[in-house]
Amino acid sequence: MKKYTSIIVLSLLACFSLNSLAQEKKDALASTLTVFSENGEKFFLVIDGERKTEKPLARVKIAGLERPYYKGKIIFDNEKLGDVSTSFQLEGVDARYNDVTYIIKKKTRKGRSYYVVNGYSFIPLSKAKTDIVENEPFEPVPTPKPVVDPTPLPVPVIIPQTPEKPMKPIVIPNPYLPNQEQKNLPPSKETKKTICASAMPAPSFALGIAAIAKEGFEDNRKSTAQQIIKANCLTIEQIKQLMGAMSFEDSRLGVAKLAYPKCTDRDSYYLVNEALQFSTSKEDLAAYIATQ
Repeated sequence: MKKYTSIIVLSLLACFSLNSLAQEKKDALASTLTVFSENGEKFFLVIDGERKTEKPLARVKIAGLERPYYKGKIIFDNEKLGDVSTSFQLEGVDARYNDVTYIIKKKTRKGRSYYVVNGYSFIPLSKAKTDIVENEPFEPVPTPKPVVDPTPLPVPVIIPQTPEKPMKPIVIPNPYLPNQEQKNLPPSKETKKTICASAMPAPSFALGIAAIAKEGFEDNRKSTAQQIIKANCLTIEQIKQLMGAMSFEDSRLGVAKLAYPKCTDRDSYYLVNEALQFSTSKEDLAAYIATQ
């Protein structure tokens, strides 16, 4: 009897071990999501309608997320702060499984405060730490600064573009009325706008992309890209590279909108859609361009 009991116990332990190994393997082949509040406000995290925290926390870390995108909701412990609906992007351009972090930020507009959820960092699991702790306690601390490489990086040479002079009136001959006196046509509205004819030199642009790649956090990447765009005209391919240097879809869309007036070939701007992942982002960009 004891012999059979021992066999049963060993079988159960073996099954438990196999299940544990299977779960560890599953977690290793899935993304990790961290959400934290910048000012330490405590919240419940809801993913696809399922509450992931039993109590409100200022920082939540969840492992084993296999899908590339999830719908999310932030429910603050302080009901006066309201709720924030959002979505979480876990799949990157170069890697399917990543260690992704989002930050909850407080904003103010016209005297009213509200909260947004922004992408903070995006690290492929091959480069991320492997220790995973779900829903670990968190004490508010200042936002960490990115690690600065001591090796000095050449500063990108940003060349401001000089607006061209308005085009002269164009005379168009009419072949069907050879004896008719031709009239000068007024310049179109497009010719009255600043036209980008010369793009940022390739060596300077390469330095700019390298500077973006050095940044560890999404806000810093966006800030560097904005500086490049505001001071230079860019080709379609250069704009796509700037978009590709961003980790999150919202950042790529923001770069595409900001760069539109500085593009040397706005008639072909639809080509930047190749750097966007979502159809909703492409529709948003098209609607924005239509208003310009």
